[in-house]
Amino acid sequence: MSPIISNEHFYFNYDTSKSVDENFTAWRIMNHEERSAYGEALHTFEEGLAIFEKQYSVKVSSKNG
Repeated sequence: MSPIISNEHFYFNYDTSKSVDENFTAWRIMNHEERSAYGEALHTFEEGLAIFEKQYSVKVSSKNG
């Protein structure tokens, strides 16, 4: 029996043609959807920002949630 939720549905691909801020926004939305689907607590803006910047070795310029 296959799972109801597929991990492939939540795969984020960093788009180098977009700004860091645009990528962060897209990643954050997808991360919220994934965590919600699995019943996990959502990251705060600050937690998500730290995770994204570390994972992609970038700095997001918009630091407000």
